[in-house]
Amino acid sequence: MILLSIFLGLMTCFVTIVQSTDSRNPNCYMVFDSGRCSRYRIVWAFSQYDDECIQVLYSGCGGNRNRFSTKAQCEHFCASVWSK
Repeated sequence: MILLSIFLGLMTCFVTIVQSTDSRNPNCYMVFDSGRCSRYRIVWAFSQYDDECIQVLYSGCGGNRNRFSTKAQCEHFCASVWSK
C-alpha cells in the first residue's frame, strides 16, 4: 500500500512537470480548419496527431489560428519542448 502511494505521488509529479513545461501556443491545440473561401494556398499548421508542423491547404478566409505562413513560424510557436 505504501509503494502504491509513492508510485501515485511520483506519477502526479511527473504529469505536473510535463504539463507545466509544454510551452506551445494555445492555437497549436486547435484542429486545422481550412476555412470557407476558394482562394486556396498552401500554409503550415500544427498536427497534434503527428506532433509536428504539416503543410495544409487553406481556402483564404475563415478557419482558425492554427495556420502559419512558414514551417519555421509554425515550429517556433508549436514545437514540443521535448523536440527542441
